Amino acid sequence: MKTCADCGRTVSGDRMKRNARGRTGRICKACDAARARKHYWHDVDATRLRRREIRNADLHRYRGYRRASRLRHLERERARCREYARSERGRAVNRLAVARWQSANPEKVAASRELRRAVQRGVVRKPTVCEILDCTRAGILHGHHQDYRRPRDVVFACSRHHEEIHHREPLRLKDGRLARAPSPSQRVNAPLDSDLASGQVHELHAVEPIWAAGVTEVICKPRR
Repeated sequence: MKTCADCGRTVSGDRMKRNARGRTGRICKACDAARARKHYWHDVDATRLRRREIRNADLHRYRGYRRASRLRHLERERARCREYARSERGRAVNRLAVARWQSANPEKVAASRELRRAVQRGVVRKPTVCEILDCTRAGILHGHHQDYRRPRDVVFACSRHHEEIHHREPLRLKDGRLARAPSPSQRVNAPLDSDLASGQVHELHAVEPIWAAGVTEVICKPRR
């Protein structure tokens, strides 16, 4: 049993704070946590900035810690994420994130909506399985655009292969073609060769937001 130098309580050795050498310190863990909270909130902005600088100095190692911790407590982390997503704050944060993404990526929003309309009208036929070679996953398939200026020219892939195309490397399709990530320089208002030949040049039209204040949808329409 040990006596805490701060609160004066007598506690067991495993409830005492240990120093950097692993030896039992002079205060208990509860008092050490209270000190840490007091120090954190004394100048919260400076504390957060200092922690952010320390983390960014060795970002790869800290991400490894986080990844290893998540794998050790995978079910607990998934349950926590599901609970947060269903909460009012989680829904509000998700709506804000979606609004920011739509505002920053108008060409992707326009291409996705045009593809959705084409599938609903039967202009584009959606397969039942992933189009990536040696993949037989069925169910929810993502329409991958290799060129956002051609919203109906897509590859339907499962979520895992869709992510690999964007963040890893091109993948071979079952018909022999390669599915590549779109070029960062592509913009929805960049005219196609066929548009230049026919005299139709695309322009951006802003319309009123649907649900989020300050979010503007951008739709690609031919100039009359």
